[in-house]
Amino acid sequence: SISFEIDNDGYDIPEYYYADGYLEDKIARINALGKAAGANGNIFLFITDCHTTQNAGHSPALINYIAQRTHIPRLFDGGDDYNGGSQKWADTLRKAFGGKCYFAMGNHEFMGVTGSELYYKYDIANNDQIGNAERHYYYIDDVQMKTRYIVMSAFGDVVNGAVANGYESDQITWLTDVALNVGVGWSIILITHGAYTTGHLSTEWILP
Repeated sequence: SISFEIDNDGYDIPEYYYADGYLEDKIARINALGKAAGANGNIFLFITDCHTTQNAGHSPALINYIAQRTHIPRLFDGGDDYNGGSQKWADTLRKAFGGKCYFAMGNHEFMGVTGSELYYKYDIANNDQIGNAERHYYYIDDVQMKTRYIVMSAFGDVVNGAVANGYESDQITWLTDVALNVGVGWSIILITHGAYTTGHLSTEWILP
């Protein structure tokens, strides 16, 4: 296996990733797609639901290995990284990836109820996020590629002992009036952990 170290914690890629050339085949596929897209292509890495307590921290080593061999410029994280959230985990991903990392909020970022130093406010590592820092919904623009990445916050507050699931009206208004307002020829990529049930919603929360 390949080891990746940060803050004296060691992470490694399990041996089964190398069975029958699985990992190298995936990397070759990513590079082929990037080459086919050409100079006008837009490529990014998306991960979600790492749940580091379950996967024993293998994700940073795997991300590091792939990033070094594909040169992808951005990583988007869909949330549920760690129960309760962790600034250390965010720093681990940044070091592993080597480029800019952007985070969405998942329901497990609220598991501790008291919140997380990472997910309630913008990442201090980035200065290109435009939106609501307190509720952690925002967009970033790639002007050269005419692409806007919109990150929505599908979870927030604790209602009747459960995490509220949906989008509050202020966030929907921001999405329609601000974030979706782009120039001609722009592409939009929407990233969110997902609102897939109407259970445990307060009266202030609505589904799109």
